[in-house]
Amino acid sequence: MVSGTLSNACRLTWILRSNFTFAASYQSCFQSHWITFGQKSRRLIHCNQSLPRVGVACAVFDSNRLDDLHVLLVKRKHAPAKHLWSFPGGSLMFGETLAGGATREVMEETGIKVTTMGSVFKVVDGIFRGEDGRIEYHYVIINHLGLGTGTPIPCDDALAAQWLPVSRAPSMVSCHDGLSEALSDATKALTIFLSLNDNDKSCKSIRINSLNRY
Repeated sequence: MVSGTLSNACRLTWILRSNFTFAASYQSCFQSHWITFGQKSRRLIHCNQSLPRVGVACAVFDSNRLDDLHVLLVKRKHAPAKHLWSFPGGSLMFGETLAGGATREVMEETGIKVTTMGSVFKVVDGIFRGEDGRIEYHYVIINHLGLGTGTPIPCDDALAAQWLPVSRAPSMVSCHDGLSEALSDATKALTIFLSLNDNDKSCKSIRINSLNRY
């Protein structure tokens, strides 16, 4: 009887010790993935993600130049896509809506307020590999359509921010892979958005046919 009791006690001790070791290992692993870094506590520092992250971006068109389309692009300060131009965007924060996250990222990176937020026009797999071919970052990036105007001021994750003509943007700057296709999708989505909202005062002067050439 005593032997059986000792055996059960040993088994219980082993289970508790194993669970504690697993918990400590899990906590250590979790902490190695994330770190608070100034205002960007959500930024991924460790190169190995355990799960994909949700990214939000916004193709913002200048509402004052809709007959000569200009889009807001930023030059990225950090990896992934460091020093390449793309739509303003970043990681979705906990408890934040998709549209809210996209609007916030535009404001944080350019100082431009999105005055009209359209729908999601494209969802892409943002899988970034290192020189050795291993995956370093993995995002599911949800792209919104937006309208805004003003003078962009680069800040936060952006080295530069500019309104660029849609027809020439990919040839004017070093763009992120897939930006040309995303711009084409965005302009098509804008055409539909404006045609559905043609009662809006800001949309009355639009020549829809001019959008079809991009």
